Amino acid sequence: MSRLVDFDLPSLGGPRALEIIVEEAPDLPAITVSGAISEETAVATLTAGAVDYVLKDHLTRLAPAVRHALEGADLRRRQRAADELARQSQFALEHSSQAVAYVDESGSILYMNGHAERLAGVSREQLVGRRIWGWSPMLDEGSWAALWAKTVNGPVLDLEVPVETPGGRRVFVSVTLDHLAREEGDFMIIYARDITRQRETEERARETEERYRRLVENLADIVFRYEFEPDRGLTYINPAVETITGYSPEEFYADPTLMISMAHPDDVHVMTSLFSTKDVPPDPVIVRWVGKDGVVRRMQSRLVPIRDDAGSLVAVEGVARDITKESEAAERVAHMRDLLDYVVSNAQLHRHP
Repeated sequence: MSRLVDFDLPSLGGPRALEIIVEEAPDLPAITVSGAISEETAVATLTAGAVDYVLKDHLTRLAPAVRHALEGADLRRRQRAADELARQSQFALEHSSQAVAYVDESGSILYMNGHAERLAGVSREQLVGRRIWGWSPMLDEGSWAALWAKTVNGPVLDLEVPVETPGGRRVFVSVTLDHLAREEGDFMIIYARDITRQRETEERARETEERYRRLVENLADIVFRYEFEPDRGLTYINPAVETITGYSPEEFYADPTLMISMAHPDDVHVMTSLFSTKDVPPDPVIVRWVGKDGVVRRMQSRLVPIRDDAGSLVAVEGVARDITKESEAAERVAHMRDLLDYVVSNAQLHRHP
C-alpha cells in the first residue's frame, strides 16, 4: 500500500499531510501529486518524506511510481529486519557464555567477543590482528595449517588443549573449530570454554579413586560388588579373594555362580537365598566357604544394598572377612569353659555327698 498526497489541498497543505503520514505510518511510502510544483517544492516534499512526486499532466507515471515506491518500501523493511537481526546476533555473540573468535587462514585474529577477551586476560584491541600462535604449546604455524586443512572439507573439530593466555593464565579449554566459507574470504570460528575447574575436579576424583583402589586391593578382607542388573555377576572383587579361597578374581568374573557353588553344602541355601531373593539382611551373614585347596573357612560378610532411583535393588556391595581362627578360638574357649564348669560341678558333688 502507498499514499498519494495532493500537494495543494483546500483544508490541508501537502507538507502537513506528509508530516502526518510520516508520523503515523513511517513505513508507508508517500507520493506527492500536484498540478504544478517547483523544483524547490519538489525537493522539500522529498525531504519531508515523500518518495516521489508526479505532475497531474503526467499521470501515466503514477503506476510505475507507485510500484517503485512499494518495492523501495519493501526493500527498506527487509533491510531494517536484517539490520535488527544482525544487531541481535551481535548482542548474543558479545554476551555468549562461550569465548568466540574468528581467525583467518594465516592465523590472524579477526574478531573476539567479550568472553574471549576475559579468557585472554587482555583487551581485544591488543589481540585483533595478531597471530594466534603462542596460546598453546600444541599450536604453531604448522599445526594451525594442519587444523585449517582438516576443517576446510571435514567435520567440526572438538579439542581439549592447555592454553597459556596472553594475560599469563594457564588454563585448559574445550575448543570447537568450525570452518566458514565466504566469497570475501574464509575464516575459522573458534568456540572455547574454560574447563580448568572441571579438569581439576576430574583429576582430584581420579586421585581419590586411585587411592581407594590401592587401599581396597591391599586389604586382607575380600571386597566385592555383585550386580543383579542388567546381568547377574561380580563386577568387582579384590585380590584378597585369591589369598583366602585360592580362586582368582578372573575366575569369579567368568563364573557368576562361583560364590554360591563354593559354599559348604550345608550353607548353599543361605548363599542361594541371598542372590536369588535379593533379600539383603541388615546383620552380618556367616557362611562356610570351601576353598580351592579343600579347606573350609568360616566367612563373615557385611552386605550393603545398592538401589536405583525407583528403589529397586540393583547390586550388593560387601566385605567378607575370614573369621575361621576367631571362631575356632571362641569354640576352644567355650569348650574349656564347659569343661571347667563340669569339673567344678563334679568336685562339689564329691565334697558334699
